[in-house]
Amino acid sequence: MAVSIYETIVEESDDGIFVAQDGEIVYTNPQLRNLTGYMKGELDGVPKTQIIAPDDKDRVAAYHQSRLAGEPVPNKYEIELETKDGDRLPVEISVSDGEYEDGRAAYVICRDTRDRKEREADLLELAREYESVFQASEDPLFVLSVDDDETIRFQRFNEREEEFTGKSTEEIRGKTPVEVFGEDLGSTLEANYQQCLDRGEPTTYEEQLQLSGERTYWQTKLTPVTTDGEITRIIGIGREITELKEQQHELEQSRQRLQALFDRAPDSIIVHDKTGDILDVNEQTTDSLGYTQKELIGQNVTDIEVGVDPADLEEYWTELLPGETLKISSKHESQDGTQFPVEVWVTKLEVDDETQYLALTRDITEQVEQRREIKGLNERLKLAVEGAGVGVWDWNMQTDRVEFNEQWAEMLGHSLDDIEPDIDSWKGRVHPDDLAVVKTELNAHRDGEVEYFDCEHRMRTVDGEWKWIRTLGRIVDRDAQGEPRRAVGIHIDVDEQKQREKELQTLRQRFEQFSKNVQDAFFLVSADYSETLYVNDAVEHIYGITPEEAYADPESWLQYVHPDDKGDVVAAMEDFKNGAINGSLAQQERIQHPTRGLRWIQTEINVVTDDDNTVEKIAGVSSDVTDNKQYEQRLETQRNNLDILNQVVRHDIRNDLQLIQAYTELLAENNSFDDTNQMYLSKVQNAATNAVDLTTTARDLAKVMLQADTEPKSMPLAKALEGQINRIRSGHQNAVVTLKGTLPSVDVRADDLLDAVFRNLLKNAIQHNDKPVPEITVDTTVEDEIVRIRVADNGPGVSDSLQGEIFSRGSQGLESDGTGIGLHLVKTLVERYGGSVWVEDNDPEGAVFCIELQLANY
Repeated sequence: MAVSIYETIVEESDDGIFVAQDGEIVYTNPQLRNLTGYMKGELDGVPKTQIIAPDDKDRVAAYHQSRLAGEPVPNKYEIELETKDGDRLPVEISVSDGEYEDGRAAYVICRDTRDRKEREADLLELAREYESVFQASEDPLFVLSVDDDETIRFQRFNEREEEFTGKSTEEIRGKTPVEVFGEDLGSTLEANYQQCLDRGEPTTYEEQLQLSGERTYWQTKLTPVTTDGEITRIIGIGREITELKEQQHELEQSRQRLQALFDRAPDSIIVHDKTGDILDVNEQTTDSLGYTQKELIGQNVTDIEVGVDPADLEEYWTELLPGETLKISSKHESQDGTQFPVEVWVTKLEVDDETQYLALTRDITEQVEQRREIKGLNERLKLAVEGAGVGVWDWNMQTDRVEFNEQWAEMLGHSLDDIEPDIDSWKGRVHPDDLAVVKTELNAHRDGEVEYFDCEHRMRTVDGEWKWIRTLGRIVDRDAQGEPRRAVGIHIDVDEQKQREKELQTLRQRFEQFSKNVQDAFFLVSADYSETLYVNDAVEHIYGITPEEAYADPESWLQYVHPDDKGDVVAAMEDFKNGAINGSLAQQERIQHPTRGLRWIQTEINVVTDDDNTVEKIAGVSSDVTDNKQYEQRLETQRNNLDILNQVVRHDIRNDLQLIQAYTELLAENNSFDDTNQMYLSKVQNAATNAVDLTTTARDLAKVMLQADTEPKSMPLAKALEGQINRIRSGHQNAVVTLKGTLPSVDVRADDLLDAVFRNLLKNAIQHNDKPVPEITVDTTVEDEIVRIRVADNGPGVSDSLQGEIFSRGSQGLESDGTGIGLHLVKTLVERYGGSVWVEDNDPEGAVFCIELQLANY
């Protein structure tokens, strides 16, 4: 009966048990087999070392020999078993000797120590984490011990506590508060600690402490630690609340400052509830709508909002999340019935658990008028494009849908009905040999490497012929990730060199948002400008100074005021200081912003008075109006340039085309091509060539005028010069164009019109050459910081009297029938690049046109 009970205990034991005789296993219980992965009977008769990990076999054998020799060995020790799968299993083994089936045997109990080791590791990691938290805490921490007689002593400070008290753990360990901090402060601290001890529960209190000669406010929490029912330690954590106390003190002043900014903001501000009932308005709202504040409060915003359906407004309000801002374009109606366009930024707020809406409204009457004027310009430009026979395309780069005009289709001999409005209508007609070039140029523009997509390629016409087309376009819209969404451009038939002008780009007015991202700078200063009372973050965007700099020096922003405006600005400030201005002032000044360049700033300034009408403060709002200034200047410049371009195209090209018609009529009247008719035909061809060249020069001249403020950039010389040499060779097969040596691989200071410089020089050498076979020689020389290009010809040369005038606008030779603008364009561009151009006599005959350009790296 007893044997049966012991067998049951062994068989059901949670520990693994095996019996070994003469070094071999003679018995294993189920738990041992479970731990090692062996089946019943698999271990019978095998060496006991089979289940011992290799690293532990020598130690187990040594203990076994010592035990046989009667030497003392530990009864329990830790080893690793090796499972059937070769895994390692940490165990604690207990070894004892006894009888087994009439023989001596070793009884080995194996206890799985994995859980215990994991707990030990967790405890060690937890201790490390607690110590790390204790030392790394941003708040001061300290530990108090409680003696049996309830004497409270300091035990530890963390680094933050040591920093604030100026005392180290070594200095305070085992000492009472009085011993550490003296009678006055120590007694106060001791009383607080004793109160926590008496209560036996966490205690939180506020106190003033004089530390390092400075009075500070603290919130301290004491937490008792109990061992066996007795409080043995107290953990203390302190948090300095000096700043919070000061913030509470400033809260009312801040409220007053914000109220002043609210009342005097240049834009209309309305606060309403979720039903649209108006709760508050500022002075600008009453001024713009003609109501008093009392009349507006209690009205509903739908009483003044006439541009949006009330149901849509309620839907907008409902869908807004707290803190979100919605922009609405609409109309407001004033008390006298006048309606005016507005843009409204509505922000949803949660105020004391009540939903409210802040609506910032800006009158955009002037901007609407500007847009109407731009629309008229675009319509006139469209008429000019149609009159010039230019093909226009508008490409949605997300859907690949393209809108073409009639001229685009007619250029290839089609009607617009023949053209599907998608990108394949374009790609499918491009010559296979040109597709790679088109793709390369498009990708270069897509990646921002060039300002325009500008490429010449062949396209298949309706009769199967190939026609050279110049594609000029630009991406005009990108999404938030910078991916292109829309591109527009033109096709020019360069077989006939038809010229059109580019569409004016639509100017977009940037409106500031009244919220966390507001772009207007708000400021409040003392009446004498000696102290900055409030300034928002946008002061850095407007004036280039940080809020901290503005608080330190209220006049620090003056360093960035343009010298020509500084006198007026300082004079206005003096008028406010001495009381000469006791109301409001609107002024504009230029700011030399350290990162944003020259900016135009408009500032609305108002005085803030007390009950006795004495000026206490000066409040102001500053807005960046640079875009409006620049827009006005660009608009005037573009009008003038457009007029010049129209004069060139309409006058010169029309004259050449009329000449072509006249000579063509003469040819038609003759039935045979005698010498005279052959001369007429030659003149027709020359006139046509002049017309083609003239449109090209007119195009380049237009670009020069429309991009008057373009800065030179790095441009490869070889690409531009070699391209124009090849073009002249292909267009004038009777001419001999020789390139001496190889073109240097250098970049020069130029822009996208560098091609036009070389095109006009080479064209001039051909057009004004009186030899049957015009000969042109091009050579280049790099010296120090410049590269010199010489274009020599065998023509009639340039007389000394004309060499100084030949580059003037409209200058022509005695026998020339051109406009003279080609060489003028060369001089204009080269001088823009910082280079120079001149003409010399060639030996033995002809002329040499020389250009010097600056290398891009200098």
